[in-house]
Amino acid sequence: MFDTGKKVLIRILKIILIMCIFLCIALTNGANRKASFIENFMMSIIYIPQRGVEYISKLISQDGSFFEDIKTLKTENDSLKEENKYLREQLADYDLIKEENKRLIMNNNSNYYFEDYEVVIADVLEHSTNNWDETLTINKGYKDGIEPNMVVITTNGLVGHVSTCNDHSSKVILILDATSTVSSRVISTREEALIKGNNFLKNENSLIAKEFPIDYEFTSGDEVETSGMGGIYPKGIRIGTITKIENKSNPLENQAIVKASVNFSKLETVAIIISKIEKDESVVE
Repeated sequence: MFDTGKKVLIRILKIILIMCIFLCIALTNGANRKASFIENFMMSIIYIPQRGVEYISKLISQDGSFFEDIKTLKTENDSLKEENKYLREQLADYDLIKEENKRLIMNNNSNYYFEDYEVVIADVLEHSTNNWDETLTINKGYKDGIEPNMVVITTNGLVGHVSTCNDHSSKVILILDATSTVSSRVISTREEALIKGNNFLKNENSLIAKEFPIDYEFTSGDEVETSGMGGIYPKGIRIGTITKIENKSNPLENQAIVKASVNFSKLETVAIIISKIEKDESVVE
């Protein structure tokens, strides 16, 4: 009797369990059912990497165009670098040819370039620069008519003067030398000043202008030339351009920085003035 009741109870529980399962299936298949927080979280975890895989697959599937574009850009960049290198080399060659051409023309047509002076053209053999002096050695000497204190110039302006000579070479003291002094004047105003070499400025291709009138105000950009007053330098040879004004508490100490018109670091050819060509002012062309 007891066993029979137990079996009936088990059957009833089985029926109830089966009904609960079908009920759960019916509820989960409902069209309007909201997903639970856990379901949403799990779906997000699966969705994000899935979308990433789809994006990468899409890039790769486009006939490899993405990677092909990168390869093309790299090739073009390498090509532009090579072209830029070639153009720089061509420009350097052009500058060398231009300077050489200018030197040859100056040698063959010195009267055209220096119509006010009779000159001897010389090549620079050595440029000596140190803490004590700033000099050139040139390949012309006594046998070429060169003598000490002759003025040395280029088509751009004043270089310096000959200090010593032998038969076939000479030493030239540059205006950059700390011992060099040149009487000068501002071209536009005719105001006079003294141009001196300076050890701290020579590497900048610059000089110092001093001893100008107290009440005179230099202007940056003013051009300076030799005044011909005293010394060995004739008037009218360009020296350089004023780049900076330095006013001191004592006006007597005011000075200006002058950028030399001659680029001494690239000096290869110079002209030594043998004499000034006297012109007949009465002749009217």
